[in-house]
Amino acid sequence: MMTRRRRYLRGGKPIPMPKGEVGRVTAKLVKRFPVCATGKVTPPPDYQELCTTTGPVGYRGRPIDVCLVPKAASSWLELDELVLSGDYSRRRGVIRLMVNQEQCAAPKRWATEMRSTLRHELTHAADPYGTHRKTRYAHPGEIVKKKTPRIKHAILPETACGYILDPVEVTARVAQVEEELLRSKTRHEIRRDVRHGVLRPGNLQKVLYESPTYVNVVPCLAKAPKIHRRFYQLAARLWAAGKLGPPPR
Repeated sequence: MMTRRRRYLRGGKPIPMPKGEVGRVTAKLVKRFPVCATGKVTPPPDYQELCTTTGPVGYRGRPIDVCLVPKAASSWLELDELVLSGDYSRRRGVIRLMVNQEQCAAPKRWATEMRSTLRHELTHAADPYGTHRKTRYAHPGEIVKKKTPRIKHAILPETACGYILDPVEVTARVAQVEEELLRSKTRHEIRRDVRHGVLRPGNLQKVLYESPTYVNVVPCLAKAPKIHRRFYQLAARLWAAGKLGPPPR
């Protein structure tokens, strides 16, 4: 008998979100974002000014609070990034997006970067199996309490693939890749390449490389072909639906 999880995630199909919800929440966050008058992002006196609430997108239709948290980059690799990371607390029903307080950019670029991470975290919120992790991974710099219901491992180079290939993380990254492939700019570039003969319709590998998230995780996916297949199935679904150009014949 097919389980509920296999039924709605079969074939690389992401957990559905209400149409336009990710864009609506992102637009509200960017609108409330502090102006970079001094060349750096500075949090307003009232922390709640950087928060908003989603519609009923969480598990069992719960609304989710989404907050921006200005933070300094922890390494030189993050200096040019706008959104450093994100996390979701199921107990509190809060998503936090850590944004680089050293960076200033146009609102449109902020919105593009936020949408990808927000879709990832909202997928965690909507995933009914999100609490079934056997292992909890701690982000670098996170304070780990001694008494925890699950063992925590730091996300280091030697444990990164274990974190990325965790079923809950794979589900969120499939949704994140879809969000990035369906950006207007990305779809325009793919259609242009197909029109000029640079990209053959149905070349899923090249299409997936248009997603920054896929590029980051593909070294780990090479170790797990069954999980890798879900990303190919996602790209195939988008092609077949005509969302990335004419469907392959």
